[in-house]
Amino acid sequence: MTAITVELPDDLREFIETKVQRGEFASVNQYIAALVQSARDTESSY
Repeated sequence: MTAITVELPDDLREFIETKVQRGEFASVNQYIAALVQSARDTESSY
């Protein structure tokens, strides 16, 4: 697995952390991975 550092504005970080706190994702990393997977899935459906 490869690590990538991502810089986000505070409001976006807070948005993701809220989703994690609500139990929608296990971690910030899981949220970002799901976002990228969704983008890849959408692209491959064209």
